[in-house]
Amino acid sequence: MKSIYVTCTCHHCGYQTHKQSETFILSDFEPHLIEALKTNKFFHTQCPFCQAKLSFFHPCLCIDKEYHLILYMKQMNERKQDDHNIVKSYPYIKRYISSIEDICEQYRIVEDGLDDRAIQMLKVKLLQKREDIVSINYQDYDNVSNTLWFQIQYKENMDTVAVYKLSYDQIKEKLPSIQTDYFEEINLAWARYYIKNKEEKKL
Repeated sequence: MKSIYVTCTCHHCGYQTHKQSETFILSDFEPHLIEALKTNKFFHTQCPFCQAKLSFFHPCLCIDKEYHLILYMKQMNERKQDDHNIVKSYPYIKRYISSIEDICEQYRIVEDGLDDRAIQMLKVKLLQKREDIVSINYQDYDNVSNTLWFQIQYKENMDTVAVYKLSYDQIKEKLPSIQTDYFEEINLAWARYYIKNKEEKKL
């Protein structure tokens, strides 16, 4: 565990404050910080002057031994080739994260025993069904009905949509094994690029 102090400026009243935060998290020793990541509380604080909710972001490496997952919260312009050597000896899934909201979704996916690559590709297919979708996030796997649930934000409203897991399984079986040698950011941009490359190779 390594602490830093992050400067936060309130977008509401302009008050500047500081928040102590961690740049390295081990699940064995800081389960409360893992829980904060899962519940979208880690990168948030409160303005001491007007009580508005403040968000911040900084490089943070998280090693979760329970799920064999390593998350590296880091913006794209800050990433370096040496990043991949930091935890090279761990045969874990390694993911870059550049959006606070993606942390919660990543944990929901891994907790349900799913492949994040297939989930993102399934989201691309859902986005193709309607043009008024603003955002889409994976929520839950219901093993009773064998359905995957997504929260979709449309331009006018929000809804929760179920997809039969068979659709996910059909995508998953065509994917190569997950590599554990280096960090990748698996999101919609990755899924669109992957699908585009596959289509171009068929031509």
